[in-house]
Amino acid sequence: MQKLLNIFYYKLRIFLNYNRSILVNKKNLIRSILASIIFVVFGIGTFLFTYNIIQFILEEIKISSFLLHRFSSILLFVFFLSISAGNIVVAYSMLFKSDEVHHLITKPIEFEKLFILKMIESILFSSPTFSFDWFGNFSWIWSLL
Repeated sequence: MQKLLNIFYYKLRIFLNYNRSILVNKKNLIRSILASIIFVVFGIGTFLFTYNIIQFILEEIKISSFLLHRFSSILLFVFFLSISAGNIVVAYSMLFKSDEVHHLITKPIEFEKLFILKMIESILFSSPTFSFDWFGNFSWIWSLL
């Protein structure tokens, strides 16, 4: 438990250090706190809604857990396909349709490194796990060149 609290403590310190501009202005602070509260309430509400739906399906409709797992796996597979389709569109537009790529091809950069650079960039911009850090600094990618 102590390790988990340490991780949470240092993640909070990193967040506060990274977002120092929020603490300077009172309006930004209130806006950020309200956005955080809305996010947490939405997450808790989604969990409770899903939990009650699953309980209703298992107890009232009496669907076996085998069928419930089959339905949920199909639903998660559809989510996976939709996220993958979005990633494919973003990767295609960043790798082949970008003016930046046409400019970088004219420079003395190896094609493999350029491909790896643009692929990492497309993963960072299209993946939902990185969507919380849209305004982060991705300059470490350029060190690959």
